[in-house]
Amino acid sequence: MLHAMKMSAHAMIVGSDAPTLPTEYLREILESKADVTLGPTEDGGYYAIACRAPVEARMFEGVRWSTEHTLVDTIRAVEACGRSVALGRQWWDVDSGEDLQRWRDTWGAADM
Repeated sequence: MLHAMKMSAHAMIVGSDAPTLPTEYLREILESKADVTLGPTEDGGYYAIACRAPVEARMFEGVRWSTEHTLVDTIRAVEACGRSVALGRQWWDVDSGEDLQRWRDTWGAADM
């Protein structure tokens, strides 16, 4: 993720595990004026991260990845680098069997 974010002055990475994510949520994240904007998920992670400021490795240090602490840890690390942080609208992603069933039930993906 760090390498991808360093490739551009303004970049966004979107997770592939939020197939129902409304495009307007991504548009809002891209329009944010904060140095770093995160799209939070219900489980404590995030579905997207956009950066307008230079990215450095410290922005991702100490993050407990794939846990309910991922979002909070990332916010702390980014703020420790002196960067401003904003949050987009919360959404959900598919990380478990329950999430997969929710996707099937909500979006009629029973044949998947």
